[in-house]
Amino acid sequence: MYAWTMQAWKWMLLAALLPAVPAVAQQIAPAPPNYGKYLGTLQLQWLPDEQHVLVLAPFDYIDPQGQTWSVARGHVVDASSIPQLARSLMGEPFDEEYREATVIHDVACDEKTADWESVHAAFYTALLASGVDGLKARLLYAAVYHFGPRWDARLESRNVPASQAQSEINKLSSQLSAGKNVKLAIIPKIASSKQNAAEQAARAPRMVDVLVSAPAARRSLNELDFVMLRLAIENREHSRAGPMSLDEIRNFKLGK
Repeated sequence: MYAWTMQAWKWMLLAALLPAVPAVAQQIAPAPPNYGKYLGTLQLQWLPDEQHVLVLAPFDYIDPQGQTWSVARGHVVDASSIPQLARSLMGEPFDEEYREATVIHDVACDEKTADWESVHAAFYTALLASGVDGLKARLLYAAVYHFGPRWDARLESRNVPASQAQSEINKLSSQLSAGKNVKLAIIPKIASSKQNAAEQAARAPRMVDVLVSAPAARRSLNELDFVMLRLAIENREHSRAGPMSLDEIRNFKLGK
């Protein structure tokens, strides 16, 4: 009787613990990946030339770092920021699966308010936010990074006290990618013609504009190289090493 009672208690204890197992598993489940989010609904209208589309309503994309990429109503885009190599992978850039990322990328390339590398990275995460699978997004990122638009980086601060110009130069230069050939400019502020000499002399400290610029990096791959990069990305997708990182895609060289 005693042995039966102990056995019964063991089964009762086990039954009481079983429901807790799913709850524990739920607590340790990994958080979903953050690809950013869209604000608003992208509304487009084809123009008569059937090559350009008109944006009918404001539309934003907030990337995983919290930066907002805005598309204003009335902007006209034509997907010219998407190189032909990418189009061979995706079909039509304005197809439903890609149109949000395409418009965000086109506008950012037109406005050039951010550096080209950040714009291409936002295109990648925007593709993922639109539901494009990881492999396709990495292939498209590789295409736009190596063959998409590039422009000189340019950072500027206005009305900086002359005594703080060097400190501001150092701060702006640190925001540019390492290894770039940085060019500097300090532009004195021109006093208004309405100010007399005494008023100008009284201005302390003297104010300047600080400009830091760097030329865009030269392209390192040709179209044949891209074929090899595409194969490398596809081969890595389900390998033990795991998918290629964006850094590996950016720095890809044949034989490496």
